[in-house]
Amino acid sequence: MRVFSIADGLLLLLNGCSSKPYNERYVASCPNLDTKTREAILQHRVISGMSIEEAIAATADNRQPYAYAANPDNSLIDINFWTCTQFDTTNLVGFKVVFANGRATSITRLPKWKDTR
Repeated sequence: MRVFSIADGLLLLLNGCSSKPYNERYVASCPNLDTKTREAILQHRVISGMSIEEAIAATADNRQPYAYAANPDNSLIDINFWTCTQFDTTNLVGFKVVFANGRATSITRLPKWKDTR
């Protein structure tokens, strides 16, 4: 069993408290992103062809919302996101992104929250 020191706690705290939003940190850590994907992430928009990781970076606010481990395969994965930026709205709008072979293949606006219960 590992015992954490005060230094470990400070390092964890400092790593989680960056002044830059997560999308900017993600883009800075991925110098090989194509221009279209890079701009979409910085504008908080999901576009066709993005990986799941890129879509999460585009929709995350100031921190990485969760971690996952996945390898692209023949699976179809649906993820629902809620943002104001995807469709330039003042309220949160939901949208479903379908990923096939690890890449976004469709983006569909969801009905209003009260209609989805």
